[in-house]
Amino acid sequence: MLPRELRRKALYSALDLTAPRASSPDRLRPGPLIVGGQLTTASGLGESARLCLDALRNLDWDAGHADISTCSCAPTWPTTCPGHRHSPVKAAR
Repeated sequence: MLPRELRRKALYSALDLTAPRASSPDRLRPGPLIVGGQLTTASGLGESARLCLDALRNLDWDAGHADISTCSCAPTWPTTCPGHRHSPVKAAR
């Protein structure tokens, strides 16, 4: 049996020969890209969407945006628990 280091070196050498080479960033020009997010909200989600859009534009990539700040998908919950004496919602039985 071969020593561990020699086996390891042989394995990595074989992987280096068969692995595809990384493309240079100049060849990667997808487009157009659309960044969707809460771009106009003062939140962490909005900030990350803005940073993503700025980074793409700094790379001179064709990047558009879709602001979904006004789309609220949050459920409307009662302000107090159902069944509580001050609840605006009747308790389910």
